[in-house]
Amino acid sequence: MRTSHLRFMLIAALLLPGCASDALGPDAGAADAVVHDDPPAGSTYAGTAAGDYYASISTDNQTWLDLGSPNGITIQLQSADASTVHGTQSVPDGTYRWVRLSFRDVQIKVAAGSTIGGTTFDEEQTVELAANEEIAVPIEVGPFEINDASGAVISFDLNSEDWLTLDRVLSGAIAGAEVVDHITATIR
Repeated sequence: MRTSHLRFMLIAALLLPGCASDALGPDAGAADAVVHDDPPAGSTYAGTAAGDYYASISTDNQTWLDLGSPNGITIQLQSADASTVHGTQSVPDGTYRWVRLSFRDVQIKVAAGSTIGGTTFDEEQTVELAANEEIAVPIEVGPFEINDASGAVISFDLNSEDWLTLDRVLSGAIAGAEVVDHITATIR
Protein backbone atom coordinates (compact mmCIF):
# COMPACT_ATOMS: atom_id res chain seq x y z
CA MET A 1 0.00 0.00 0.00
CA ARG A 2 2.74 2.48 0.92
CA THR A 3 4.71 1.52 -2.17
CA SER A 4 1.66 2.26 -4.33
CA HIS A 5 1.27 5.65 -2.65
CA LEU A 6 4.95 6.51 -3.26
CA ARG A 7 4.65 5.37 -6.88
CA PHE A 8 1.54 7.56 -7.30
CA MET A 9 3.38 10.59 -5.86
CA LEU A 10 6.32 10.10 -8.24
CA ILE A 11 4.02 9.72 -11.24
CA ALA A 12 1.97 12.76 -10.21
CA ALA A 13 5.13 14.86 -9.90
CA LEU A 14 6.21 13.80 -13.38
CA LEU A 15 2.85 14.68 -14.90
CA LEU A 16 2.61 18.18 -13.43
CA PRO A 17 3.79 20.78 -15.97
CA GLY A 18 7.26 22.06 -15.18
CA CYS A 19 7.86 19.51 -12.44
CA ALA A 20 9.20 16.61 -14.44
CA SER A 21 12.74 17.91 -14.58
CA ASP A 22 12.73 18.65 -10.84
CA ALA A 23 11.16 15.31 -9.79
CA LEU A 24 13.92 13.05 -11.05
CA GLY A 25 16.60 15.52 -12.07
CA PRO A 26 19.19 16.93 -9.68
CA ASP A 27 17.58 15.26 -6.65
CA ALA A 28 17.83 11.75 -8.07
CA GLY A 29 20.43 9.05 -8.53
CA ALA A 30 20.67 5.72 -10.29
CA ALA A 31 19.95 2.26 -8.90
CA ASP A 32 20.22 -1.12 -10.60
CA ALA A 33 19.64 -4.67 -9.36
CA VAL A 34 21.17 -7.92 -10.56
CA VAL A 35 20.63 -11.53 -9.51
CA HIS A 36 23.17 -14.36 -9.71
CA ASP A 37 23.86 -17.71 -8.10
CA ASP A 38 27.59 -17.84 -7.41
CA PRO A 39 28.85 -21.42 -7.27
CA PRO A 40 30.93 -22.67 -4.37
CA ALA A 41 34.09 -24.64 -5.12
CA GLY A 42 33.22 -28.09 -6.44
CA SER A 43 29.70 -27.24 -7.60
CA THR A 44 28.15 -30.29 -9.28
CA TYR A 45 25.02 -28.97 -10.96
CA ALA A 46 23.83 -26.39 -13.47
CA GLY A 47 20.48 -25.08 -14.60
CA THR A 48 18.22 -22.05 -14.65
CA ALA A 49 15.66 -20.29 -12.46
CA ALA A 50 13.15 -18.47 -14.69
CA GLY A 51 10.30 -16.42 -13.26
CA ASP A 52 8.98 -13.00 -12.32
CA TYR A 53 11.40 -10.99 -10.17
CA TYR A 54 11.56 -7.39 -8.97
CA ALA A 55 13.75 -5.41 -6.61
CA SER A 56 13.01 -2.63 -4.11
CA ILE A 57 14.90 -0.33 -1.75
CA SER A 58 13.92 1.20 1.58
CA THR A 59 15.22 3.53 4.25
CA ASP A 60 13.32 1.83 7.09
CA ASN A 61 12.01 -1.63 6.03
CA GLN A 62 8.49 -0.15 6.10
CA THR A 63 8.13 2.01 2.99
CA TRP A 64 9.49 0.43 -0.19
CA LEU A 65 10.43 1.96 -3.52
CA ASP A 66 10.11 -0.62 -6.28
CA LEU A 67 12.78 -0.32 -8.97
CA GLY A 68 10.29 -1.60 -11.55
CA SER A 69 7.41 -4.01 -12.04
CA PRO A 70 7.79 -7.78 -11.95
CA ASN A 71 10.03 -8.75 -14.82
CA GLY A 72 10.40 -12.20 -16.37
CA ILE A 73 14.11 -13.08 -16.25
CA THR A 74 16.20 -16.24 -16.31
CA ILE A 75 19.04 -16.70 -13.83
CA GLN A 76 21.82 -19.20 -14.50
CA LEU A 77 22.23 -21.50 -11.49
CA GLN A 78 25.72 -22.03 -10.12
CA SER A 79 27.14 -19.29 -12.32
CA ALA A 80 28.65 -15.91 -11.50
CA ASP A 81 26.87 -14.49 -14.57
CA ALA A 82 24.34 -11.92 -13.32
CA SER A 83 20.92 -11.19 -14.78
CA THR A 84 19.69 -7.61 -14.66
CA VAL A 85 16.30 -7.30 -13.02
CA HIS A 86 15.08 -3.93 -14.35
CA GLY A 87 18.00 -2.02 -15.79
CA THR A 88 19.19 1.25 -14.31
CA GLN A 89 16.37 3.23 -12.66
CA SER A 90 16.20 6.81 -11.41
CA VAL A 91 15.39 7.01 -7.69
CA PRO A 92 15.16 9.86 -5.18
CA ASP A 93 18.38 10.91 -3.45
CA GLY A 94 18.71 9.40 -0.02
CA THR A 95 20.37 7.09 2.43
CA TYR A 96 18.90 3.62 2.12
CA ARG A 97 19.46 0.65 4.46
CA TRP A 98 17.32 -2.15 3.07
CA VAL A 99 16.96 -4.00 -0.23
CA ARG A 100 14.33 -6.54 -1.19
CA LEU A 101 14.10 -9.21 -3.87
CA SER A 102 10.57 -10.37 -4.67
CA PHE A 103 9.67 -13.27 -6.92
CA ARG A 104 6.86 -15.59 -7.92
CA ASP A 105 6.21 -18.56 -10.18
CA VAL A 106 9.86 -19.49 -10.64
CA GLN A 107 10.54 -22.61 -12.67
CA ILE A 108 13.88 -24.23 -11.90
CA LYS A 109 15.41 -26.47 -14.55
CA VAL A 110 18.24 -28.68 -13.28
CA ALA A 111 20.35 -29.70 -16.28
CA ALA A 112 20.82 -33.35 -17.27
CA GLY A 113 24.16 -34.60 -15.96
CA SER A 114 23.89 -32.54 -12.76
CA THR A 115 24.55 -34.19 -9.42
CA ILE A 116 22.65 -33.15 -6.28
CA GLY A 117 22.87 -35.05 -3.01
CA GLY A 118 24.91 -37.82 -4.62
CA THR A 119 22.36 -38.49 -7.38
CA THR A 120 23.21 -37.72 -11.01
CA PHE A 121 20.23 -36.94 -13.23
CA ASP A 122 20.07 -38.47 -16.71
CA GLU A 123 17.32 -36.05 -17.72
CA GLU A 124 16.53 -32.42 -17.02
CA GLN A 125 14.56 -31.97 -13.79
CA THR A 126 11.87 -29.31 -13.31
CA VAL A 127 11.12 -27.85 -9.89
CA GLU A 128 8.49 -25.19 -9.13
CA LEU A 129 9.57 -22.48 -6.67
CA ALA A 130 7.02 -20.15 -5.13
CA ALA A 131 4.26 -21.39 -7.42
CA ASN A 132 1.19 -19.14 -7.11
CA GLU A 133 2.72 -17.15 -4.27
CA GLU A 134 4.78 -13.99 -4.08
CA ILE A 135 7.85 -14.16 -1.89
CA ALA A 136 9.58 -11.01 -0.65
CA VAL A 137 13.07 -11.22 0.84
CA PRO A 138 14.01 -8.02 2.72
CA ILE A 139 17.71 -7.76 3.58
CA GLU A 140 19.40 -5.09 5.69
CA VAL A 141 22.63 -4.13 3.93
CA GLY A 142 23.56 -1.10 6.02
CA PRO A 143 23.48 2.49 4.87
CA PHE A 144 24.21 3.28 1.23
CA GLU A 145 23.88 6.63 -0.51
CA ILE A 146 22.14 7.31 -3.77
CA ASN A 147 22.43 10.79 -5.25
CA ASP A 148 23.20 12.52 -8.53
CA ALA A 149 26.92 11.85 -8.00
CA SER A 150 26.73 8.21 -6.91
CA GLY A 151 24.40 5.35 -7.64
CA ALA A 152 24.14 1.79 -6.42
CA VAL A 153 24.05 -1.68 -7.91
CA ILE A 154 22.25 -4.18 -5.69
CA SER A 155 23.65 -7.66 -6.20
CA PHE A 156 21.46 -10.55 -4.98
CA ASP A 157 22.90 -14.08 -4.68
CA LEU A 158 20.35 -16.93 -4.68
CA ASN A 159 22.77 -19.36 -2.95
CA SER A 160 20.86 -22.31 -4.40
CA GLU A 161 23.48 -24.73 -3.09
CA ASP A 162 21.97 -24.11 0.38
CA TRP A 163 18.35 -24.97 -0.52
CA LEU A 164 18.23 -26.99 -3.77
CA THR A 165 18.39 -30.43 -2.14
CA LEU A 166 17.80 -33.89 -3.60
CA ASP A 167 14.51 -34.26 -1.71
CA ARG A 168 13.22 -30.94 -3.04
CA VAL A 169 14.24 -31.73 -6.62
CA LEU A 170 12.55 -35.14 -6.44
CA SER A 171 9.38 -33.59 -4.99
CA GLY A 172 9.20 -31.11 -7.88
CA ALA A 173 8.25 -28.19 -5.66
CA ILE A 174 9.87 -25.79 -3.21
CA ALA A 175 7.90 -23.36 -1.05
CA GLY A 176 9.29 -19.85 -1.24
CA ALA A 177 9.69 -19.73 2.53
CA GLU A 178 12.32 -22.49 2.23
CA VAL A 179 14.74 -20.19 0.37
CA VAL A 180 14.20 -16.83 2.07
CA ASP A 181 16.93 -17.18 4.71
CA HIS A 182 19.55 -18.16 2.12
CA ILE A 183 19.36 -15.24 -0.33
CA THR A 184 22.00 -12.58 0.32
CA ALA A 185 22.67 -9.09 -1.06
CA THR A 186 25.54 -6.67 -1.36
CA ILE A 187 25.82 -3.11 -2.68
CA ARG A 188 28.40 -2.26 -5.32
